[in-house]
Amino acid sequence: MEFKDRLIKAIEKKGVTSYKIAKDTSLSRASIDRYINGTSSPDVDKASILSSYLGVSIDWLVTGRGSMIEEKKQENKYHDARGLIERLTAYITEFDISIKEFEQNTDIRYGDLGYLDEMIDISIIKKINKKYPNLNISWLLTGEGKMIKDETVFVEHIDEIDYSQLAGSLVYNIDGTCGPVSRSLEDKTFIIGAINLPGFDRDMPVVQAKEDSMIPRIHPNDYVGIQRVLGWDIIYWGKMHFVIMENYRMFKILKKCKDDPDSVILHSVNEEYEDIKVKKSDILELYIVKKVLSLKTEVM
Repeated sequence: MEFKDRLIKAIEKKGVTSYKIAKDTSLSRASIDRYINGTSSPDVDKASILSSYLGVSIDWLVTGRGSMIEEKKQENKYHDARGLIERLTAYITEFDISIKEFEQNTDIRYGDLGYLDEMIDISIIKKINKKYPNLNISWLLTGEGKMIKDETVFVEHIDEIDYSQLAGSLVYNIDGTCGPVSRSLEDKTFIIGAINLPGFDRDMPVVQAKEDSMIPRIHPNDYVGIQRVLGWDIIYWGKMHFVIMENYRMFKILKKCKDDPDSVILHSVNEEYEDIKVKKSDILELYIVKKVLSLKTEVM
């Protein structure tokens, strides 16, 4: 029985529809339908939401092991901790990840994993999944299948992409330069592939830099992971942002405008560029820079 079959069984038991699940949870109906159809699988966080809502064991839902319904004290635990530790060791060895780097990235003390008995808490799986999205969680939990999800994919013809099949951060054919605002990250037809590397997850779209105003922080042709900023009350002042205006898309450091609270200063790292004062109302979309994948530097 595959994941989709267990999910369908759990949904039938609950007596709900994908529309009802989406309405009651943070999951989209499109995502739920893809899980049901078997065209994609949820990450650990979304699987946890589904198992909690449907009232089934997350261990059973994800791996097929154990009972469909378990005692409450067991529902946030995975079995076979020893096997998981062995597979995790194989993964970090394969990708030359040091123990120190692993601990810094996940906030998990690697040595503490050795003291686990037969079970491991779901919170540990979530941390690992968040920082190493290319790691196949199903393989980590069960030892079945491949260690790594689909590799980084780039394709030329974007009209035929089924982006639900791509792992990692989705890459958009939208660059940081002058250009019409009609190219929006809300439009999925601009997806041209994905970057499936540690630190690049599905909730972080990727665009490409095409200008030099942010050298040496961002170079032309760098791939930049960004995250949507939803309001001016949660701005990360002094940090790099991707700014979309009517005729411009650009990477800049956002600074407060002391003499005009309705405006902001767009600052360049490259000293050849002057600061730009713009009205907040002229900024149509705003994203904070989270990751930079550069040919000149390491992944930041």
